[in-house]
Amino acid sequence: FWAFGTDGAMTSSIDGGMTWSESGISVNIDLTSSDSNFGTMAVAGNDGTVLLMKDGVWTDVSTSLLGDITDIALTGNSSFVVIQQDEIWTCEILEDGNSEWNSASGQGEIDYLGISFLDSDNGLISGENGTIMASSDGGASWEYRDAPSEVSATSIIDIEYYSSIRAYAISDEGHILKSSREGNVPVGLVWSIVDIEREYPPG
Repeated sequence: FWAFGTDGAMTSSIDGGMTWSESGISVNIDLTSSDSNFGTMAVAGNDGTVLLMKDGVWTDVSTSLLGDITDIALTGNSSFVVIQQDEIWTCEILEDGNSEWNSASGQGEIDYLGISFLDSDNGLISGENGTIMASSDGGASWEYRDAPSEVSATSIIDIEYYSSIRAYAISDEGHILKSSREGNVPVGLVWSIVDIEREYPPG
């Protein structure tokens, strides 16, 4: 287990969370988001901070192109996509250690709040005003998806590409959204609100 926080705090546990110890790489920047996939861990934070751990070794791949990063998602063991406010950026770490950053196309004028990738190609982004966007090319370009009308005025604060047949999202007003693969209709194209049944005790 890993935990990250303010002033670059990084701790890990090897006993299921019973005990924790300081680990990682020394930075003095607030760390606000993380992702793990492809045998790699990525951590992002303020002032364009991005840290990658591969094969147990941490590398600082931060950039001055960005400010405070909202969320990060890995698309490979040396590539990822980040969001900050109304911007989407892709990054690939080259064999010589240099970083190749590119601004993605298909961006709008709203703040993005969550990002998740299933694999190297397919990803989802959520944001303000009921925004849901999808990418099938590793984050290079994005297309809008229709969210239920009930969430059109809300912020969709997080999204998760859970599997090849299902994705979930949540709004700041407590809505739970679900998208499922149906026949030839891919995950992320059609969204619905999950109805939650409540049972109240007598009296």
